[in-house]
Amino acid sequence: MQFVYRLSVVVVGLWMTACTGGSTGTGEPEPTAEPEPAADVCTLSGVDVNVPTATAQVQGGGAPDASCIGNPRMVTGSQNVTLEGCVDIFGLGEEAKVGLRAAFYGVDQDPNADTPRYGEVDIATETQPGELQALAQACSSKGYFRIADIPTHTPLIVKVYDTDEGVLQVAIDTYTYDIVFFDEDIDNGTIEYEVNLIYRSTYDSVPTLGGKLIDGQDDISDGVGRAIIAGEIHDCQDRLVMNAVVGTDRNDAQTELVYFDGNEDPKPDLTRNLTNDDALYGLLNVNTDPGSNQHTVFAGFADPDCNGEDCECISLGSSTVYVFPDSVTILTLRGDLPVQQ
Repeated sequence: MQFVYRLSVVVVGLWMTACTGGSTGTGEPEPTAEPEPAADVCTLSGVDVNVPTATAQVQGGGAPDASCIGNPRMVTGSQNVTLEGCVDIFGLGEEAKVGLRAAFYGVDQDPNADTPRYGEVDIATETQPGELQALAQACSSKGYFRIADIPTHTPLIVKVYDTDEGVLQVAIDTYTYDIVFFDEDIDNGTIEYEVNLIYRSTYDSVPTLGGKLIDGQDDISDGVGRAIIAGEIHDCQDRLVMNAVVGTDRNDAQTELVYFDGNEDPKPDLTRNLTNDDALYGLLNVNTDPGSNQHTVFAGFADPDCNGEDCECISLGSSTVYVFPDSVTILTLRGDLPVQQ
């Protein structure tokens, strides 16, 4: 809504300036310029957004599949499994450090205040003796975790955080939302999964490249400041979607929406207003104030069957997440979450 409003203000301002006219120095008024046409808008999750002007497509070509929106996958009851895997470091930084932990919450929990419903565990590193040391050494990040009794068919939040504080804290609190494990992924009672880790070096560099600094980022351990939401947009077949539009219900003048350049080492591309073929988006400097720190993020694409004006957008889903000062929330939309029968 906000960026549509700002576009309208610019258009109206240009129109008013043109209509006041002026003098050419010959006594004749300057010709009046035609006002810029207003962009078509559509509504996603109750918020008006500009209708994308480019055709959405998925990996390999073709239109995105939105058949699961309003028609979620139905699954049976859950079973508990052992979850284990390497640490996946996003951006800068090569290896996991000592002192990291991974915690597992239900999506109905507050992952900053509640006790993790499904437990938490230390992340092992290559330098720490123990049963996971060899597995950590085999990971490119040199970090490995293992935790029992994680349910399948249940949406989760995974939090990775640094137990060090103050100047010793170099990892950003990272919350990954809407993680669901399925029975078909179980192998001998185990499911493999990589937890996300973001170091401060990446947290500092992405806003700088994206043209928006994060309020309070100079001190990441004081509990004061704004945050980042980032992720990918997928269709109902879990394929990356190019030329999708992303938005949030709590966009304000201090928040910046950015898309990325599609390179292997992705960086914000300030010339784009839709997802690239990497399907990445970022919401920089989002509000973390109490009462305003729940954000509904949504995505959609232009109806491919519409060739004229007043085109509608087709939803690719939405999700509501908590955000906290000096943190990154990772949210990848994959359509509606599955529902247990």
